[in-house]
Parts: sequence; structure tokens; C-alpha cells
Amino acid sequence: MSAPPAASCVRSVLERIHRPLLADAHSALEAVRSADSSIWERWGAAQYVEHELVPRWLREREALDAVLAKTARDEATLLWSLGELIELLSGELGELARLAQSGATFAALVDKLLKALECWCQTIECAASRVSSQVLPREAQARLAELAAASAFEHGRAEPAVSA
Repeated sequence: MSAPPAASCVRSVLERIHRPLLADAHSALEAVRSADSSIWERWGAAQYVEHELVPRWLREREALDAVLAKTARDEATLLWSLGELIELLSGELGELARLAQSGATFAALVDKLLKALECWCQTIECAASRVSSQVLPREAQARLAELAAASAFEHGRAEPAVSA
């Protein structure tokens, strides 16, 4: 099945959003991916996840509701379950950050969170490749363009905002 003509545009917008999102997450969480990280490193990582990563991801997730409505049921179910897993793991990290002896468990949860986020990004990009931007409501197109512009701005890229 080939992608609708404008669908590649939606996918490319998502890829431009996801590359820096995933790079930032890996960079911010690298120090706590080992069992010997300090409680202060874990606390900082939990704060990053709670106050930066999850809100950034949730803005995108909300903007993509229109894409989800146009995807196959299996794909929508997978995306929903990955989203729930991301929310669950991020909450668990906040709880574990308070425990002094949780380095190994925290590291394992961080790895799972990063993998879930990578899978979510890959799956929504794949779904978007089969959805034409013309079927998305104007509000969803505008939100995607805002997210892409914000991502480019945050990372010092002078890319023009692309209409989804």
C-alpha cells in the first residue's frame, strides 16, 4: 500500500520532532542508565522526565489524536498501550527517585521508558505515512506545525514551520 501524496509530509514533520526529542531524552538520562548512579542524578532525571519529557510528549500525543482516528485499529491499540506504558513508567521513576537503594531498578526502568518512547515514535510515524494531511482537521495540522517549529527553535535550527 503506498502512502497518500501528502502523508509523507506528516511523517517528515514527525521525524523532525522525534529526532531531537529522542536525542534529548537519551542525553538527559544517560547518567542514570547505570546501577551506580547517585540519588541526586536519579532525582534530576526524574524531574526531567516529569517536567520536560512527558509534557513535551503529551503535547504531541494530543496533537496526534486526529492521526490516531484515521489509523487501523491494531495500530491505534498499540499506540494507546505504548502511551499508557510511557505514563506508567514515568510515574514509577518519580517514586523510585526517592529511594536511596534503587539504582539498578531505576536504570532498568529508564531503559524501558526510552524503548517505549522510541517504539511510540516509530509507530506513529509509520501510521502517519498512511494518513493524508488533507483528512486531518485544520487544528491538528496547525498543532503539528507548531510542534515542529518549537522543536526547531529549541534546537537552534532555522527550519521554516511546515504545514502538516
